[in-house]
Amino acid sequence: MNELDENEITLLQTISDANTGRTSGMAQSILCFFYDICRENENMNGEPPVVPPSFRKEDENQYEEDLKYKDYNLGIYPNPAQTEVFISVNNSNVKINRVELFDLVGRQLQTQVFEKSHGTFPIDEFTNGIYILKVHLSNGETVNRKLIKQN
Repeated sequence: MNELDENEITLLQTISDANTGRTSGMAQSILCFFYDICRENENMNGEPPVVPPSFRKEDENQYEEDLKYKDYNLGIYPNPAQTEVFISVNNSNVKINRVELFDLVGRQLQTQVFEKSHGTFPIDEFTNGIYILKVHLSNGETVNRKLIKQN
């Protein structure tokens, strides 16, 4: 994301200025996080900006979330990855049921059933960028992790 050219940044700003829906909120978040182009706390209508659920204040403390899943010893590597990601859980009581890949807009791009403690997840057909891996565990828990695809 930090390698966007001026035209791509301008396009993100246009999307951000639309101020409607998740796409606008995601564009605002990307611009603010990667490029320090942050909007005011209110938009032109005096309403709070649209912010996707994954960027809400209550989701800020990722450290606590990681501690919750520390017992699973969930590994996703390499990250950034080029062609595939190795996913493993090092806990004899928990297995990986399935893994889903989503883009930042929330579209599901790929699903793979594991039903074991480890496996590889191919990503070579996708373009460079940031994705979300959703790992469904056998105990009913779901763990979301950021994945960077980079050649």
